[in-house]
Amino acid sequence: MIGKALNTQRLNHVPLQLSRIEVRASGPWRALEVLGGVIVIALAIFALADPQFTIQTLVIVIAAGLIIGGLFRITVGAFATILPSPLRGFNVTGGVIAFVLGIAALLDLQAVVATLIGILAVALLLCGSARNWSRGRKTPAGLAESSDCSDWSLDDHPIGLRYP
Repeated sequence: MIGKALNTQRLNHVPLQLSRIEVRASGPWRALEVLGGVIVIALAIFALADPQFTIQTLVIVIAAGLIIGGLFRITVGAFATILPSPLRGFNVTGGVIAFVLGIAALLDLQAVVATLIGILAVALLLCGSARNWSRGRKTPAGLAESSDCSDWSLDDHPIGLRYP
């Protein structure tokens, strides 16, 4: 029944045969896949061993993304003459803001880490509050909805999960 709900048994009414797909990969591609898997495992172990370095690397990657994205937006705003003037202005303004935030993030990594922790805390509080509020509301019959997941089912639903 789970295979039917999640559509894992058939794809376009043809049985899936993943083993044949894997066997058809050539030697160099299989070696590349194995090498990639080993690198990912090594990076995961390193990330678990030194979380401070991992967080700083994440901040640097985010800052680099802001800088590069900001430069692209500035370029689009400056040279995309096909866009209306207000859109070009918004692109330049957004690009300058992103660029400045990226540079500021690179200059003070600890402030960015604290900001990310604060954003995560607020997001978790909002999500938890919204979940609790939505679970405790009254139904039209005047009864409180069930707050447990015992009556959820995987049967006969196109994406696999049917709410009560």
